[in-house]
Amino acid sequence: MQYDGSIIDWNDDKGFGFISSASFKDRVFFHIKSVKKPNRRPSVGDSVVFQTLKDTQGRNNAVVVSLVNSPSHATGKAKNNSPGKRVAATKHSRKPTTQIRRGASKAKQVKPKRRGSPFAWLLFYVYWIALALAAVMGKAPFELLAYLAVVSLVTYFTYALDKRAARADQFRVSEANLHFLSVIGGWSGALVAQYRLRHKSAKQAFRSVYWLTVVVSLILTYVALEANLGARLDW
Repeated sequence: MQYDGSIIDWNDDKGFGFISSASFKDRVFFHIKSVKKPNRRPSVGDSVVFQTLKDTQGRNNAVVVSLVNSPSHATGKAKNNSPGKRVAATKHSRKPTTQIRRGASKAKQVKPKRRGSPFAWLLFYVYWIALALAAVMGKAPFELLAYLAVVSLVTYFTYALDKRAARADQFRVSEANLHFLSVIGGWSGALVAQYRLRHKSAKQAFRSVYWLTVVVSLILTYVALEANLGARLDW
């Protein structure tokens, strides 16, 4: 089935972008490889016709994407390219072009930047400052602080690898593994990756589970600190 839409986000250097369509609640990912015989590079504001195919995580990806002004859609224009009609078209062509450019510029301006909620970043900073102070005051072992830092870095780079795999249509890291890394202490690295890399930050179902992993991870960290403090007192 074919759908109509328009490009609302396009990264020309990396060859991928997103389409907005009234037929879908979320924006639809597409890669330059899916664009059918383009006579030029896609850009924000372009109208497109496309089909969809679900990926391994059940998300709609656009395939067989056709730009409205690609050769396959421009055939009808060539038939009407007589001298008289060409003059008439010239008189009226500047205004629509200007409107399209303004529309594309406006789309870029409206595009939101996902920076995360203030609560999320407050929790992030309070968490690490509290751990550092506890370690300095001797209430938390430096080994625990080092472990959590390493796991957070590993989690961040795992998100980065998964994003790269998504762009290249390669084998993905499962969401279960990403959540597992958050549970064992990497939730802060996951938070940074979600907003710095813009990966998994728009998928509400994933985000809901992620915050559950944050709660579990904080509980486990608290238990580890209490156990360490109790062992020191017994000694």
